[in-house]
Amino acid sequence: MVWRLDRLGRSLRHLVETVNALAERGVAFASLHEGIDTTTSTGRLIFHIFAALAEFERELIAERAAVGRQAARARGRLGGRPAKLSPEQVKLARARYEARDVTVAEIAKALGVGRGTIYRVLQKVRQAWSRSSANPTIPGVASAATALVTLRAPCGVSGQSARHGRNFHSPLGRAG
Repeated sequence: MVWRLDRLGRSLRHLVETVNALAERGVAFASLHEGIDTTTSTGRLIFHIFAALAEFERELIAERAAVGRQAARARGRLGGRPAKLSPEQVKLARARYEARDVTVAEIAKALGVGRGTIYRVLQKVRQAWSRSSANPTIPGVASAATALVTLRAPCGVSGQSARHGRNFHSPLGRAG
């Protein structure tokens, strides 16, 4: 006994196979919502008709959802969670990481994200780099020189990198 016919199986084939397997074991099938009882020939006929309609309805819903997603993409909506870092911030994080003048924790703190976010972004950039023979381009960043902006100094060290003692100025706010 099930509440609705479409709750028993995900496809018409699966639904029919399940009901047939139950019938082979001597178990009658009944659907409360549709009022189907497979112990009679009329009940089996109605079962097959309703099963086909239930599958048709599921396919229509899936098609409508796909069309809706496609229309949203055409309007510029991509779906999913928005990126934590802009393309400029990604370029900045990569430049600072490769320069090795600040730690990943310092890069993350300056950009207002966690270390894991920095590592994930750097991994994506490395994967993009390895897939292409040339330097991967990041939309919105004019050149590499644009990205060579430095980060905030660590606490207690104003204007210097704690690791290398290099002086740098922070456009992200006051140092320290």
